[in-house]
Amino acid sequence: MTKFRDTWRRALFDQRKADIKAELDRIGNAKGSDARLQTILDRLQELDAESSAEAYRDRFILCISALYHHQRSGGLSKKQIAEISELAAAILTVAGVKPGTSQMSYLHAELHFAISDLHLQNREFLSALWEQQLGTQLANLPEEMKARRQLGMAVHSLRLGHASLALRFISLALDNSQEAMFRNKIQIHHLRALRLMGRHEETIRMAELYKNKCNEELYKLEFEWEASCARASLTCDLTPMLKMVKKGGSHHSTSYLLECFLWLRVHPKTEMLRRLPKLATLAQYKGIQFRHYQDLYAIALQLEAAYDTSIQFSQRLSGLKKILELVPQLQQIDKEMLAWLAIARWLYRSRYSDIAGIIFYEYTSQSRKLSEPGNSDVLGMAADLTAVDWAEKVLPIDSDH
Repeated sequence: MTKFRDTWRRALFDQRKADIKAELDRIGNAKGSDARLQTILDRLQELDAESSAEAYRDRFILCISALYHHQRSGGLSKKQIAEISELAAAILTVAGVKPGTSQMSYLHAELHFAISDLHLQNREFLSALWEQQLGTQLANLPEEMKARRQLGMAVHSLRLGHASLALRFISLALDNSQEAMFRNKIQIHHLRALRLMGRHEETIRMAELYKNKCNEELYKLEFEWEASCARASLTCDLTPMLKMVKKGGSHHSTSYLLECFLWLRVHPKTEMLRRLPKLATLAQYKGIQFRHYQDLYAIALQLEAAYDTSIQFSQRLSGLKKILELVPQLQQIDKEMLAWLAIARWLYRSRYSDIAGIIFYEYTSQSRKLSEPGNSDVLGMAADLTAVDWAEKVLPIDSDH
């Protein structure tokens, strides 16, 4: 293992990691994400026959790069993901990087955190949480990696509906992180946790504070969006949000359009359904790529079809059935809640009160779980439905619909 001692030191390792990332980013910017991934895979194959410490170092860095590339842009098969993960673990063994308190043990955490993110992407929420814990157990974490682990725990906690616990992890992550862009990322999750607890005025106030201290346009957009969602929950007015996502607006992009589409379908007034063009029209707009949000787009398509009276009613019901399994698998819990409420509202409008009640209870139970003290409508769009006596709406089977 002596040949690894000079090369496998943290400062040298991190510098090499930065150099490889910069090179891959240049390739990606010039030729696209597919070329970036192919470069990673080609380099791994080229280095396979080499046994120097430098070659092992570069192979490990490329393995982690491949996993994170797949998280952002896809491109790997399940078999490739497994093989690359196993290769990275084997490299650490060959290099003598022991779990525990050694200087380089943080590389075990890097690997397990990358695998955790892939589990989260696949909606395997508890498995993602397990990998986070495993990475922490095996490594002596630098402060920034502690912050990353704590943010990961916050994200998993919030997705499982434990917002108050997520806030505690977020607080710890902010204490441990000094890197500006990563702090911005933590702050976005802070705002989302506050909003989903029903603390809308605090969300708006904190969003303004974070925005004023932020130099990155991407994060400013997120801060503004979280504030916009909180205002919508407070006022039940979606006009400001619509201005943001329409052509020429500050948030005219795929993810914000899809989310606004769902907000329009949870609103108590049906006139709101006409405030955005159809999804087929939106898909033709420059820069709109619904394929990057397959599950959310599939849900949106079926919700749009549900209101299309030219489609046979039984077909519309069957279409909604197809998306029921997708809803609890959405990566973010606020999108799940929007979807449940949108489905419940359509069912209620269609006079299917019994099943509407069941779906609506999914929404209210999530709301009460997230909020303190037990708000049953954290999105603020269901005052009319919370006033319904759902037990009274359950009719005998032989009653007329």
